[in-house]
Amino acid sequence: MLRDRTREELSDDDRERVEAMHPLGRIGTPQDVASTVSFLTSDDASFITGANLLVDGGRTAVMQDHSFLEYKQAAELLQ
Repeated sequence: MLRDRTREELSDDDRERVEAMHPLGRIGTPQDVASTVSFLTSDDASFITGANLLVDGGRTAVMQDHSFLEYKQAAELLQ
């Protein structure tokens, strides 16, 4: 199993704050990325070319100017 450093290194409060930033309500895992890579290298994805595929739990879809400030402030709190 892949190690989930993000989850391991965040306190419970920080993890909850980061999870709340994502529409899926959770932090992505290494398996989320590995599954995407596996799909893209499979025959099922053979007709996909020149595309950007975001693996971010919907975060980019909701990231607007007003939410970016919240995201930046939350990120600063984690440092």
